[in-house]
Amino acid sequence: MDTISVSLNASTPEGYVALCHPKYGLEALPAILKFTKEVVQYVPEVDMTVVDNGTPKEELSACEALCRQTGAHFRVRRYITTYEEEAKKPDPQIS
Repeated sequence: MDTISVSLNASTPEGYVALCHPKYGLEALPAILKFTKEVVQYVPEVDMTVVDNGTPKEELSACEALCRQTGAHFRVRRYITTYEEEAKKPDPQIS
């Protein structure tokens, strides 16, 4: 394995639960951060991503700060509503 992408999506456990509805509740985000911090030691390219769906800049900055603490690369993904929308648009890097 040479690349891993981890969906971060929120900067707080409460925000992550509200957005992603994980099975493990408030423990999910800390576990994701712990996993990412560990995996960067073994995988050459590790990204943590956030979907840009009108996310406030302060939240994106908070997510980026969490990501940097893990040693992963931060990337913002474009929000896609349909397959047809995806097929029509190029996939530029937002950051």
